[in-house]
Amino acid sequence: MARLFEIIQEERISSFTDRDMPLRIGGGTCHICLPEFSQEICLIGEIDGYLFLQPVSGQVDVFHNNERIKSSAWIKSGDQTRIGHHVISYAVSGDIVTITVDEASVAKKAAHRQREPEETAPRHGQLPRVSENHPRLERTPLWLKITLPVLVLLACAAIFLLASVSVEIKVYPPPESLSVSGFPPAFKVGDRFLMLPGKYALSAGRQGYRSLSAEIDPRDENTSFEFKLRPLPGIVDIDTSPENGADILLDGRLIGVSPVADMEVEAGNHTISVKRERFKSLTEKISVQGKGIHQHFEFRLEPAWGTVHVASRPPGARISVDGKDTGLRTPASLELTEGRRQITLTLPEYQSKDLELAVIAGRDVTPETVQLQPVPGTLKITSKPVSALINVDRVFKGKTPLSLKLPSGTPHKITASAAGHKTETRKITLAPGALEKIAFNLQP
Repeated sequence: MARLFEIIQEERISSFTDRDMPLRIGGGTCHICLPEFSQEICLIGEIDGYLFLQPVSGQVDVFHNNERIKSSAWIKSGDQTRIGHHVISYAVSGDIVTITVDEASVAKKAAHRQREPEETAPRHGQLPRVSENHPRLERTPLWLKITLPVLVLLACAAIFLLASVSVEIKVYPPPESLSVSGFPPAFKVGDRFLMLPGKYALSAGRQGYRSLSAEIDPRDENTSFEFKLRPLPGIVDIDTSPENGADILLDGRLIGVSPVADMEVEAGNHTISVKRERFKSLTEKISVQGKGIHQHFEFRLEPAWGTVHVASRPPGARISVDGKDTGLRTPASLELTEGRRQITLTLPEYQSKDLELAVIAGRDVTPETVQLQPVPGTLKITSKPVSALINVDRVFKGKTPLSLKLPSGTPHKITASAAGHKTETRKITLAPGALEKIAFNLQP
């Protein structure tokens, strides 16, 4: 039965329900406050749907319906209880119980009012005032209130111990924090945990290592679990000297161009390869500590070039290496990667000149000054009669008509002769690349 209790006292109304039972009467923080008292005097309780009044203090007289009571008494609609200078009246209407608290003098003036109809009596007859012969309504003993929960807890603990599994959890390196969560909760006993079979969530952590989160399912055949904490990656910086700008490969994978800063690398041994044009490639092993530790690595690159000093006579010749124009002119110093190289010198009106050199890293090479030869001129020779014999600088060159390539810038003596004719000699100097013609008309 859900009842509403309304307490009317000095024009104030307070409401309570069955959950607030029993209602306390007395001083201090009681539900029905009587200012002249400091202690709890009596209780209003309910049993089998009927209300009763239970004195709890033997130091204060309690009068119920004008009779002093020392034990519990039933409460009916229209009853009154007098305690000190206060009169407490009860009016029961259905599920609403109205309790009015007045001064005794005020209650006398209202005595002529008709009493409210009484509630239906319990099954054993009309509600009587409880006398000393009526069974006393006693509260539950304190020892029982304490003992019963303890017995329940002990029973639950015994059931848990009988059904639980002793589980060993090993984490390497030893964690600074380790917890196991689930339902019912796991209990740590020494180095082991007591758990019921089922799934539990394991969490472990240690500074410098990744947090561990795992699920375990302890069974009779599976009571030991091992885990390994993974170190946090290390923070790595990589520089190269004497120059940066080198390709950096970590375990064969390109990760950037030096300088590389604040790069996360897993703990352990790794292979670093460094490659840069004109420098020797470098491969080394590094050991990364991990755990968030900052490490700096510097790799010194060795030059992969030698220096070649080139000069020509006359100077100013354009220099090409392996077919590529360097933009330099003789005399010049070239830094060339090691190996065999072909150097070509070209100068207008001069023949190009090729040099084959073996370049050694870290060494200087100075070949002899290259003497450039002017571009030859072309001389076309005809004669009358034809088939005249032609000598150039006393060297026979052939019979007319004849076309010859002759060094330019140098005087040449050309002689033509034929049987039965006079020999004729001429001198000529050809300009570089020039085309000249000579016609001999030999006399008989």
